[in-house]
Amino acid sequence: MYSGGKQTYSQLATQFGCSTKTIQRRLDKVLIVPRKEFSSVAVVIMDTTYLGRGFGVMVFKNSIDGIVLYKQYVRYETNALYLAGISEISRRGIYIQGIVCDGRQGLFGLFGDIPVQMLALGASTRVPVSPDTNNTALFDPKTKDTPGSRNEKTHTKTDKTNKN
Repeated sequence: MYSGGKQTYSQLATQFGCSTKTIQRRLDKVLIVPRKEFSSVAVVIMDTTYLGRGFGVMVFKNSIDGIVLYKQYVRYETNALYLAGISEISRRGIYIQGIVCDGRQGLFGLFGDIPVQMLALGASTRVPVSPDTNNTALFDPKTKDTPGSRNEKTHTKTDKTNKN
């Protein structure tokens, strides 16, 4: 039906051989419910991003499958709003295995038996990892070198006493 683009009431009435009022009545009776398939288990990453003064988006995302479970537009973040978001996710029948959040004061004891982990770094901070296969050494972000690399200028001091 809708695959041919937008259609007016009169076009639909002509196509189905009835009046425009009949088309309107039938369309008014249709209840459209968006279906969202959520995993039954989640590790929730939650944070608020501000898009100007006094306007932010509080997002609760499942780290297992990457789906946003809940979002809310807020003026400012409060622990009560975070608790309400987690409660809404639980009310939908999703078992929360754990929560990852920023280090906001009061969040760690707020969720009862649900384990809470603090983010190690802010979302805008990027720590490049060395190209080692083990990824054990970090890059020096200023020189883009790893410890023990061949760029000796960044890892050795210049000798100013010997001026031959």
